[in-house]
Amino acid sequence: MASHGNLPGGAGTHSVVATGPSGHGAAHHVASPLLYWVTFAALMVFLVLTVAAAFFDIQALVGIPGLNIGVALLIATVKAGLVVAYFMHVKGGTRLTYLWAITGFIWLFLMFLMIGMDYYARHGIHGEAAPNGWERPTGAANEMTAR
Repeated sequence: MASHGNLPGGAGTHSVVATGPSGHGAAHHVASPLLYWVTFAALMVFLVLTVAAAFFDIQALVGIPGLNIGVALLIATVKAGLVVAYFMHVKGGTRLTYLWAITGFIWLFLMFLMIGMDYYARHGIHGEAAPNGWERPTGAANEMTAR
């Protein structure tokens, strides 16, 4: 196994060429333990930010409805990005690895979009009455399930 110095992608990373029985080498991305500890420290900082954001009513301070959820989702997205990039080794991976990671996030976005569209179709933006066809069923069958 031969080591090939630092890569321009980040501090403390390098690639290792492993030579197989055929004599052909394949470069593997290897990260230093320091990089993992720095990532862990960043995740802990974002954890403290998440807890702090939960104790403040940000939308009352700024006046933008739904801002608390937006801030929490932004912090969670940054934390998920760090985990995917460093702990799941997407950073420094192949183009196919990037493609699958991006495909997963696009799929997650589509799932949230469909849930939001369903919620909006049933309840509207401010919880007003549902449009025709989405009313709750009434009658004996509904009373039986309520017990």
